[in-house]
Amino acid sequence: MLQVLAFFVAFGICLAKGMGVLAALGVGFLAAIVWGIVFGLILAALSAMDR
Repeated sequence: MLQVLAFFVAFGICLAKGMGVLAALGVGFLAAIVWGIVFGLILAALSAMDR
């Protein structure tokens, strides 16, 4: 019974870590999209000024 409980605790910790990794990846992905848009706008503004 104790081993089963320990297994579920370990499983829960692994799941929490997995969710944390997924959340971090999701945040990183969103940040990359935002930076891409900002960088694209800056490049567009610079190229518009050059003309």
